[in-house]
Amino acid sequence: IANVVPTYFHHSIKYEDLNAGDIFCAYLMLDALISNQDRHHENWAILLNPEGEKFLCHSYDHAASLGRELQDNEKAERLHTRDSRRSVEYFVTKAKSEIFLDENARHPMYTVDAFHHAVAGRSKARLYWLSMLEQLTVDDIESIVLSIPSEVMSEVSKSFAVKMILANRKRILRKMENTVYVAWQDTTNRAWHVVGKLRQYGAEYEFQYTNGIKKVHNFVPF
Repeated sequence: IANVVPTYFHHSIKYEDLNAGDIFCAYLMLDALISNQDRHHENWAILLNPEGEKFLCHSYDHAASLGRELQDNEKAERLHTRDSRRSVEYFVTKAKSEIFLDENARHPMYTVDAFHHAVAGRSKARLYWLSMLEQLTVDDIESIVLSIPSEVMSEVSKSFAVKMILANRKRILRKMENTVYVAWQDTTNRAWHVVGKLRQYGAEYEFQYTNGIKKVHNFVPF
């Protein structure tokens, strides 16, 4: 995901600006994207070098994802069914993480909720990773999944995985509710352009310019 360059949002946040906690939020977004249900306390780690410095370990062990427990015949049926409760879109809503909201919670959070809870107090991580995800296209996803050798992953499983990822992408971005688009009228040709987004996250508000400002002559920042 980090290799997909955001083009719609106009912000100055760079990958290097993020700390370990912000990067871990990306692990949770990956879990939500592929319905990984195995991010328990042994499936993430902190590395310690000889100098005593601590680093977040690369993400690992994502096997419990992309419907790995389903046989190809069931995947094919879910891909083509007209029963909404048997669809891929419904199937992904059942994915739960191994992360609990607090010590009193009886059940773990759903993968999408775990990600959004993690970024709720991290504005840099929220903006950076959600803007990355918004730019993740069908072609990006298919280029990765379809490149997997057929002897490793069947064609049905590839199609199922792509549809799962697209459904989860939509679910993650749907959480970005209460969005207002800001338009600006060009004073030279009277054309209207979308120049920004104002979003509400609970009690917080966040504004970002979009690339629409590049199309406006004599644009004056707010």
